[in-house]
Amino acid sequence: MSNQGQKLTIDPSVVGAVASYGASATQSIGSPAQVSAANLHGLNPRTTSGIAKDRISSLAARDFRLDLFRGISLLLIFIDHIPDNFLAFFTLQSVSFSDAAEIFYFISGYVAAMVYGKVLLQHGMFVATLKVYKRVWTLFIAHIVLFMVFVAEVSISVNHSGHWIYNTQLRVDDFLAEPGTAMFKALTLQFQPVYLDILPLYIVFLIFFPLVLKGLSRNWMIVMIPSALSYLGVQFWNWNLPSYPEGHTWYFDPFAWQFLFLLGAYCGFTKLTGRRILPKSPWLFATAVVFLVIAGSIQFSATLHGLSEAIPSLLSFVVAADKTTLAPLRILNFVALAIVMATLIPQHARFLTQPIAWSIVRCGQHSLHVFCFSIILAVIFQIVLQEIDGGVPLQVAINVTGIGSMLGFGTLMSWLRHEGKLPPPPQTVT
Repeated sequence: MSNQGQKLTIDPSVVGAVASYGASATQSIGSPAQVSAANLHGLNPRTTSGIAKDRISSLAARDFRLDLFRGISLLLIFIDHIPDNFLAFFTLQSVSFSDAAEIFYFISGYVAAMVYGKVLLQHGMFVATLKVYKRVWTLFIAHIVLFMVFVAEVSISVNHSGHWIYNTQLRVDDFLAEPGTAMFKALTLQFQPVYLDILPLYIVFLIFFPLVLKGLSRNWMIVMIPSALSYLGVQFWNWNLPSYPEGHTWYFDPFAWQFLFLLGAYCGFTKLTGRRILPKSPWLFATAVVFLVIAGSIQFSATLHGLSEAIPSLLSFVVAADKTTLAPLRILNFVALAIVMATLIPQHARFLTQPIAWSIVRCGQHSLHVFCFSIILAVIFQIVLQEIDGGVPLQVAINVTGIGSMLGFGTLMSWLRHEGKLPPPPQTVT
């Protein structure tokens, strides 16, 4: 991109637009909020008075594609979480080197930069930091409550079924062995039973996010160069954080996955400040498509090989793209997928407001609630599948019930947020 290696320079009209976003009609251009935003980049706040209304609208408009794909990632995570689920053969992991986790973390970084970056430009670093840590506290409470519900679910299932194996499969036996120590480790995010390793990583990322925002507001290289070096450290020296019990490490290596999260944050902040993330190029799109076709062919052959050894697996050594360390092939696959989707689906695509798509959008808008709900469902359905030999019909019923429940829960959360009213999709999307 043309701004590589240069200090971040923001068009005064962009800063003014962001600064005035959400302000009341009576707020003057010389208000403290706007002066703070302008001073952040050494700009004269008085130069922001001639802002075009369409410029403000374009910056303020929510990109429902982000909510859609975050909602899709939650549905895919739910499907993939159920062991031996036939529907998992049709999710992203079966035809791609990457899976739903990459979508979730990239979009989380992107949205965080858009939301808290706007606060930074409007109110300054102190208020942005408070907003970020308020979200950290919400995520932490959600994680601890989910942890306790998870342990209770498994314990009750073991008591009723008499099958201790569930404690082992879901790693609740570590908690039962020494509950005091395990609880302390859960509070410090070091104890991560099965399914409970996504939120801790997100919490850690947000703890350092105010510094990320400050760096991005100065020069993107302040953030991305150290991030890339940390990622390389994982690839060459297997850096990771210890977890509980002793001898375990984080499933999602923070030193590696931070790179994808911060890449999303960089893209989100770039979008917020009115600059292009990538240049328009047919060659870039064509290259991404070719990569996805090749990667999909290789990965799908491995998926079929898992069903029948008679089917050969193409380049099996390539398929082993480690998830814990976020192998380079996984990043390349995700970036190619993002380029193709962003090109094929415009921001104001009409289908986004159709009933099914909008239900998924609502899931993405309430991602924390829907994610926690999906974990509770995944545990229940995993145990049901092991207790009842229902074959494919039972799996179909479980998948339909689970996906339908998640879509319904997202709609319920939207209804509650709007105090008993369910607003229709925006008419501005055409």
